[in-house]
Amino acid sequence: MQKYFYLIALSIVAAAGVSAQQTFNPDSITIVRDKWGVPHIYGKTDADVAYGLAWANAEDNFYEMQCNLLQGLGRLGMAKGKEGAIRDYLAYSVRVKDIVDELYEKDITPQFKNYLQGFAAGINAYAKKHPKEVIYKRVFPIGPKDILTNFTFTNSLISFVHHPIQKIIAGKYDKEKEPWGSNAIALKSTKTSDGATYLACNPHQPFEGQMSFYEAHLCSEDGLNVLGALFPGGSSVFIGSNENLGWTHTFNGLDLADTYRLKMHPKKKLYYEFDGKWEKLDVRTAWLKVKIKGFVVSVPKKTYWSKYGATFQSGKDKTEFYSVRFTANQNIKAAQQWYYMNKAQNYTQFRTALEQMGIIRFNIVYADRDDNIFYISNGRIPKRAAGYKWDGVLPGNTSKTLWTDIYPLDSLPQLLNPDCGYVYNTNNSEFYATGGECNDDSTKFCRDMGFWYGNNNRAFRAYELLEKQEKFSFDEFKILKFDQTFPKESKFFKSLQPLFNLDTLKYADLGAAVRKINKWDYSCAATNSDATLPLIAIKYIFKSNHYGQEELERGIYLPDSVYAHALRYSRDLLLTNFKTIDVPLGSVQRLQRGNVDMPVGGAPDVLAALHTEPLPNGREKAVGGDTYVQLVRFTKDSLPHIESLLPCGNSNRPESPHYTDQMEMYTKQQTKTMTLDKATIFRDAARIYSPK
Repeated sequence: MQKYFYLIALSIVAAAGVSAQQTFNPDSITIVRDKWGVPHIYGKTDADVAYGLAWANAEDNFYEMQCNLLQGLGRLGMAKGKEGAIRDYLAYSVRVKDIVDELYEKDITPQFKNYLQGFAAGINAYAKKHPKEVIYKRVFPIGPKDILTNFTFTNSLISFVHHPIQKIIAGKYDKEKEPWGSNAIALKSTKTSDGATYLACNPHQPFEGQMSFYEAHLCSEDGLNVLGALFPGGSSVFIGSNENLGWTHTFNGLDLADTYRLKMHPKKKLYYEFDGKWEKLDVRTAWLKVKIKGFVVSVPKKTYWSKYGATFQSGKDKTEFYSVRFTANQNIKAAQQWYYMNKAQNYTQFRTALEQMGIIRFNIVYADRDDNIFYISNGRIPKRAAGYKWDGVLPGNTSKTLWTDIYPLDSLPQLLNPDCGYVYNTNNSEFYATGGECNDDSTKFCRDMGFWYGNNNRAFRAYELLEKQEKFSFDEFKILKFDQTFPKESKFFKSLQPLFNLDTLKYADLGAAVRKINKWDYSCAATNSDATLPLIAIKYIFKSNHYGQEELERGIYLPDSVYAHALRYSRDLLLTNFKTIDVPLGSVQRLQRGNVDMPVGGAPDVLAALHTEPLPNGREKAVGGDTYVQLVRFTKDSLPHIESLLPCGNSNRPESPHYTDQMEMYTKQQTKTMTLDKATIFRDAARIYSPK
């Protein structure tokens, strides 16, 4: 009888994706917290370190970790009510759990399965030790498949698949792209004054929440020794550096999702035409769990599936059906790819990791101690048939539009060690990643791959600074990264000249304001009192017209009356709240968290980017921008020199001293020195303990 119950227990554990054979001893895992609260995690095996990472991350971000896990499992409604239930419906509709179940045994290596088991065990142990922090107890214990389900769902969001789905459900379709920011720069030794190789990692994400960054150092006797940033619940470092190499990501504009209008049978319900035959939609019922005012409500929602993939009803009478096809729910290797990128020791191994093609998108900028620098516009891009308008709605009744393959790594835009000595990306065109003739040839690539062909202000400014100076010291490299000045020669600012040249005879009330904005030197430093008036006007124009990435690249072209209205709005806002138009930018832009409130510089499309949201009394709260900075100096003979910075701190818990302890550094554009050296880490430790 005892054996019978043991076998039942094994089957339950196996169903959850948890190995019943691998156990972890917390006493063999060491977490070393430095003075900034960054966990340096040591273990004998990689799986031990994964356990420690999960525990340490939960100590600082357990709520955010759970939200990320819950959304992949279709249970975010338990944490965020109706808002979460919307994502739950999406998770069920695109069937991320199904693809993980289908591909787990085939596509995930035994080594990474062990790693995932360690990570899952660490989360489960923390949840068991802290039951009052658990949002939805039925989710635990989690297993490796649950972790991969979260990655697969997040990859789906990064594909922007939710955009066409929202349009379909609303009864209209309009393909759109969303501006995302990040910077990445790598310099060869020929471009540095000390002969080292430099890397700047600088993603732009929200400062708080599920997609904010967490810093950690992972070190095992299996050869793992990497420091960098990850999202709450991430199983590996997403961007960072190890002893030999480093890499970072920026968002690219690839077209990764297609929408199809199905031709439905005039009489037979839920039948659609495909290659001259009538096929029936696969229909399932998803039971959404929504927590509202302390009560859990179960809501049934139907999901549909065609040969193209996830399918949705549309139109007022809900008789139209559209399918959305994308590559993110056809592959589960993203987390695994990042793990092998963490472990790579040279360019060859790093490229081998990239060949898994698990990460759905992102430019990658890379540097190493062997003086290699590398850029690639990475992504799982469908190979589409010629003759169709792929950026519109496609016919959903033929296999000719049903793509099945993606472009291999070698077929993507990329540069290795260009003669110009540098590569960079600021969410600009893949074909302006270095200087002059060194760039890849855009004519080699299909337009339907979705590459960006324009340059934003950050791209113009980076190019301007990189070309102007022959060589950079490491301190000068830091100054470049933290630059807060707009380029005067960008298409965007050339298009804005009507704002600065408003006719003060025609708009007599704006004379003082026009004279003020013409004093602006395009710097967005917190102390600059000439920047505030024009920046508020520009932001007003963007918000009023729903502008984004495209307008930053090609410029905006509006009647003088629109510019006059925006400048008048800016002037009146400052006069109402500050009694003057001579207001330092940092008096308006505030970095706030807990009881800390500081002035901060930057703007949405300068290199030291800053995104804000309105506060009362004419102020703006900083909500995103330089969410993680890592600056690395590689040499052949020693460990890399690493400096890093988070906007607020390394914990999302308000009671933690590390909730706000990097804010002053952030506003002053200072960094903290980090290291991969074990002896130094233990010597300077603020706390050493085991995860238990």
